[in-house]
Amino acid sequence: MITADDINNAEPGTVLAEVKAVHNGRIVKAVAVRGGIADWAVYVGDVDDTTDHIARQGQKVFPELRDFPVAATKDAIKLYRY
Repeated sequence: MITADDINNAEPGTVLAEVKAVHNGRIVKAVAVRGGIADWAVYVGDVDDTTDHIARQGQKVFPELRDFPVAATKDAIKLYRY
């Protein structure tokens, strides 16, 4: 589970988590990436894509809390870059 401390202590561009998830009705690889400031975002791509490719060129996820593809604390969700 991603925490606010994980985000604050990571370097920009660090992959915080990688999971397979269902997004818009298809199975994808979801990659959580720490942003340039103390924020983060989740990007998705094909399950066969590399983590690096998804982190750089994946589709950004704009989740509702109940549909979030990566486990994160409420404090971490507050730092999500929409």
